[in-house]
Amino acid sequence: MSYFELERNISIELLDPAMAKDVFKLIDNNRHFLSQWLSWPAFTKKPSDFESFALAQQQLFDEGKGMTFIIRFHDHIVGVAGFNEIIQDRQLATVGYWLAEHAQGKGIITTVCRELIRIAFEDLNLSKVQLSAAEHNVSSRRVAERLGMAYEGCISHAENVNGNILSHAVYGLLKPTADVNRT
Repeated sequence: MSYFELERNISIELLDPAMAKDVFKLIDNNRHFLSQWLSWPAFTKKPSDFESFALAQQQLFDEGKGMTFIIRFHDHIVGVAGFNEIIQDRQLATVGYWLAEHAQGKGIITTVCRELIRIAFEDLNLSKVQLSAAEHNVSSRRVAERLGMAYEGCISHAENVNGNILSHAVYGLLKPTADVNRT
């Protein structure tokens, strides 16, 4: 499980530290855009910073605690998505992602998240996928809604992003179960 061709020229591939320079270039070109909702771009100042992240994600993958993919659109890297956490004893995966500004509004993240949900339920046999988005990040909240995720509530003061205290809207999706009582 390292590469998935999805639809409409969208694919995901397990993050490899060798991709650090290419992904860093994308981050650097989208730094201002990404910094609206994410704190880490300010700390990702050189390719080796992202390489360190990629190595840490590889370790989490090896331990079964995370899974991070690069996103390609027409064979160009346009973002990163995956499971920030996989918590086996709670049968839960938390989804996280970011996408370059020029790739917004094309359905890429919704398509990728559908695949992540499939992986969580079918391949990892988890029972819940959760997504948190800044309360005022309308685009990310719409992704969760398009995926059929239920709004579970808002956590105030969830994150400090460049001096702005953000609340998080939390969405969840439970694995569908077969109704054994149906005839």
